Amino acid sequence: MSELVKIRKFMDIPLTGAFDINLEPISKVESLFTSANEDFVGFCVLWRLHLVGNSGTYWLSAHSLEKYFKARLIQINPNDNIKKYGHNLITLWETLCKIDSFTAIANPLVYDQFIIDTNQINMSVRYSETGSIISQQFFYLYCLLCTAIRYKLLEQMPNRAKENYGLGTIGAENMLPEY
Repeated sequence: MSELVKIRKFMDIPLTGAFDINLEPISKVESLFTSANEDFVGFCVLWRLHLVGNSGTYWLSAHSLEKYFKARLIQINPNDNIKKYGHNLITLWETLCKIDSFTAIANPLVYDQFIIDTNQINMSVRYSETGSIISQQFFYLYCLLCTAIRYKLLEQMPNRAKENYGLGTIGAENMLPEY
């Protein structure tokens, strides 16, 4: 008996035809929000497991912020052409701060510098540079800002639960048991 057949019998998982993807139409805001959440969770898990040794991992943080910023911008102004901002976190942040307030979460000057630093991650990934963010403050500021933006987005997303910071269910109850 081949190893694949043994594994299949052991796990009792059908190997073909078991995956059904039903994509319901969602708004651009929800699409960006969901994708940003996935990048956010991915970065947080990798950070917590100390698997942050390359620029690709850091890119998740920059990319999630870009998606959260763009989602919030088009939530506020649905006619905004978010493509005009490219991937520039500085421009996105400055534009967002002109129409939305984040002063309740921290000193805006701290976040201005944080965004400048985080914007450099995008550049280093494009040019295959590696680096390391050694500050624990990065993770703290990143989580705080992402959570603040998620709450602002969730205020206008009635079909999303506000529990779990808008991340949805973790899905652990659907995981297969370990053998």
